[in-house]
Order: sequence, then structure tokens, then C-alpha cells
Amino acid sequence: MRYRSALAHLLRDESGLSIVEYGLIAAVLALPLFAAGYALVQTCGNALTGTGTQLTAIGANPPP
Repeated sequence: MRYRSALAHLLRDESGLSIVEYGLIAAVLALPLFAAGYALVQTCGNALTGTGTQLTAIGANPPP
């Protein structure tokens, strides 16, 4: 019974709740930023790989 009353007290206690809310807001805002950064890295990496492949091909078969 003691544990039940302690749990009820914890559920009613609202101190520290705002920091949890701020943490959730930060997580919700950070997730799309990380996803956009990852997509940007992938796009730039693919572009640079394609450019490197083209430069290698030009060096292997120079135009006449």
C-alpha cells in the first residue's frame, strides 16, 4: 500500500514537468534537422562521386 501512495504522489507532482516538455519539443525539432542533414550529406556525396567518376573516365580516355 505504501508503494501505491508513493506512486500516486509522483503522478500528481508536477514539478520538473516543464523541463520534460522542453526536452520533448527539442527532440521534435531536432529530428527533422538531423534527417535533412543526412539527406544533404547523401546528395553531396553522390554528386561528388559522380564527378570523380567522370574525371577518372576523362583521364583514362583523353579526347583526341
